[in-house]
Parts: sequence; C-alpha cells; structure tokens
Amino acid sequence: MRPVGILTEHDVLQLRALGHDFSSLQVEQGMSGPPICVAPEDELGAVQDLMNRRWVGHLVVTDASGRLAGIVTETDLTDVLDPLDLCGITEILQKQVHSLREARDRLLADRRLDLKEGFRRGEFRLLYQPQLHLPSGRVEGAEALLRWCSPEHGEVPAATFVPLAEQSGFILELGEWVLEQACRQALAWEHSPFGPIHVAVNVSGLQLDQPDFVDRTCGTLARLGVDPSLIHLELTETVLVENFSNTAEAFRQLQHHGIRIAIDDFGTGYASLSYLQHFSFDILKIDGSFISELPRQSRNQAIVTSIVRLAEHLNFQLVAEGVETAEQAQFLRQQGCHSLQGYYFSKPMPPEEWLSDARSLIWN
Repeated sequence: MRPVGILTEHDVLQLRALGHDFSSLQVEQGMSGPPICVAPEDELGAVQDLMNRRWVGHLVVTDASGRLAGIVTETDLTDVLDPLDLCGITEILQKQVHSLREARDRLLADRRLDLKEGFRRGEFRLLYQPQLHLPSGRVEGAEALLRWCSPEHGEVPAATFVPLAEQSGFILELGEWVLEQACRQALAWEHSPFGPIHVAVNVSGLQLDQPDFVDRTCGTLARLGVDPSLIHLELTETVLVENFSNTAEAFRQLQHHGIRIAIDDFGTGYASLSYLQHFSFDILKIDGSFISELPRQSRNQAIVTSIVRLAEHLNFQLVAEGVETAEQAQFLRQQGCHSLQGYYFSKPMPPEEWLSDARSLIWN
C-alpha cells in the first residue's frame, strides 16, 4: 500500500493548540499534505534539490512496489552532508534579505545621523588592516575599512552608518570616495619599503547595480594611474543574493581589466557553492565565525579544512579573517591557507602607523 501522507509532531502540536478533539479527528485531516516520494537509491544531492524546489521539509521514501521505506528530513541532510554542500534557494534568501532590509530601514528612520554633513566636514577616514601572506610571512595586502568619527555621536559603527548610506543612496558618493582614497594609498605603497601592497575595497549592492559601475571604477584607476591588480573588490554573499542576474557580467568586465574579485564572509549560509557555479571569483575570505573556535572546535576544523581544499581545487586565493590567536594562525598555516587577517597580527591602522608597526609586517 502506498503512503498517502505524513503526520508530524508539529501537526499534532498545532492541532492540540487549535483545540481539536483527537477522538473524532481522522488522520487524513491532520496530515501535512500528500507525500512527495523518492527512492532509496536516489542520491542525497538530488533529494535535497527536490526538497529545495518543492519547499518541503520531509520526503517519503518508497521502494519499487510503492511500500514505505522511510522518511528523509532536513535534519537528516544537515547531519549527513558536508556543510559546504548545503545550498540554499535564491528566492527564499531574497525574501529574507528584503524582510531584514525593511526592518533595518524602520530602525534607521529614527536615527538623526547626517551622513552628508559629516562627509562634507571631513569626518570620514579609512583605516587599513594588514593581510599577511603566509608562505613569505610578509604583508601582501590590506583591507580598507571606513570609519566615521562624529563630534556629536562619537565613533559611529559601520554597521549603523553603512546601511543608512545605502538606504539614502549616499553610498554611491561615499563608495567612489573610498575607492579613490584606496587607489591613492595603493600608489603610495607601491614604492614603499614593503610594497607593493594590494588594497581590498568593499562594494555595496547599490553600487554594483549602477549601469556605469564598471566604467566608473576602471576610469578611476586609469585616471590615477593605478595598476588594476593592486585593487581587489570585496562583495558579501548577501550582495550576490540581491544582484544575482546582473553581477556575473560585471565581474567578467572587471576581471578583464585586471581587477580581482573577492567574496567576503564565505560559508555563512548564502548558498556559497551555488554562486561558485555562476560567478567568477579570484579570492575567497573565510568568515571569522569559523575561525573563532579554532583549533579546539572539531566542527569548525572540518569546515575550514573543506574550504581550504575547495580553494585549492578551484585555484582561488584564500584569506582567513578574524584571526586572533597564535593557535588559530598556526592551524590555518598548517592547512595551507594563503593569507591571514586579524587582530593577532594587527588592528586596522591609519597609513602613517604602518611603518612603525613591525609586528604586522612580518611573521615567522
């Protein structure tokens, strides 16, 4: 006899909450719905894809005669599959991002932060956090980090003012300023005692959405005479969710001009492997949440080791961010990570402090 549905514990709890009389309620009335069936010999990857496409959390497994052989749940897949194989769904992620953005905008509407006036008064600056190249033990790059020191509000966190800049559209002007300042710094470092140094610049989804983003970016580099290989553009996986259809061509054009593309916060749950199929990257940055528990947390060890292997096979440069201890640095070096970034080596610094901070410039 073929199964006709699934009755879950959630269904039972929901029915009890609604006050249904179980003595008179038929099972069919409480089922989640008609079953979607798979066979025992089906591959788990195909099963997960089916669950994603049909938006279901349970699948009935039937044999050739239609008899029930078991049930596959999302928990089963999470426990069995490598975390790097757990690809999400673009549509679901887009809804989540949209919902989070609406909530954020409601909060930001209550803030009285005048970005434009602060920018006009010169209250913004860039700090640069070194990135160490492990094979040589020397600094090879830096991430440009935007800071705002307001006389009225003090140090305003980037997590506060960057969303406000995106909401207002001011991120376009601010982003162009950041790119130009980073380019000028890359030029200054090119002939320094420890140069050349590449500089990573964060790019927002709104910037990437502009039809002339590639032309304006390449134009800035050409006008200042900056070697494009010294500029890396960093985008989070959230940006890819929001700009899935337009991003691949922009990446192709930027890379054609010699600019390298980095995906930031890699592995934090936005269908990372799915994006590797559709987009061309040069650099993967392992999110600091995976680094913080190294090396004592075995699950984090497995995840980081898997990302390192993935980068090797796909010929990506790999940067681990958020490194705060010698043990973390040593583990990452042993696994073959290319570059490290974090407070263990150096905090973000203004350019004038780089020469005096020898610890951040070499590591044995």
